[in-house]
Amino acid sequence: MRPILLVGILSNVFMILVEIQKPECYDLVNSYFAFAKAK
Repeated sequence: MRPILLVGILSNVFMILVEIQKPECYDLVNSYFAFAKAK
């Protein structure tokens, strides 16, 4: 598979996941990234 095609598929999957997620999940993800950066 070509990288461009793979990136397109991944971005589509990501957008679908974003549509499904609720705002609480964003807070959870943001806090996780903040915790990961702090380490």
